[in-house]
Amino acid sequence: MGRRELLSERPTEMIEVLTVTADEGFADACERGLSKHGDIRVVSAASVGEAIDVLEGETSVECIVSDHDLPHTDGIAFLEAVRAQNPTLPFVLFTSEGSEAVASRAISVGVTDYLIRERHEDQWGRLATLVTDAVEYYRDQSAIVDTEARAKTLLDAADDIIAVVRGGELAYLNDTG
Repeated sequence: MGRRELLSERPTEMIEVLTVTADEGFADACERGLSKHGDIRVVSAASVGEAIDVLEGETSVECIVSDHDLPHTDGIAFLEAVRAQNPTLPFVLFTSEGSEAVASRAISVGVTDYLIRERHEDQWGRLATLVTDAVEYYRDQSAIVDTEARAKTLLDAADDIIAVVRGGELAYLNDTG
């Protein structure tokens, strides 16, 4: 059984996506388009300030889908603000402004993916797949980091010396050691 088969057997969890756009029609289209392609719940914000309020509140947002053209700023500046607080949160720039300069800036700041609106026959299916894959990877990475951190905390609390040797080299030595 391959990795893909195992992943598909896992129960799916609802993915909460924050869409950030000043275009109310586009926000509605995102909600309709994404929700019909999987277990995706969409929350919308019309500005960066509103989006930051959502992210700072008690929320379970696991992915941001942002337009590039935002009031008083652009999607790249918003991405930079998000990366300063959460360097691994999936962030998809989904915009009508498809230029190499915008794509290059987005990539240099750490965008998860960049998709130009209305360039794909099934743009909502493609966006839903990007979001789902990015969140799945984010969840997997978070679980790995959390597991390693918990293991180190437990090993460091031990009164005995504990060492982990990999390939003949010392990979870890707890605080007692």
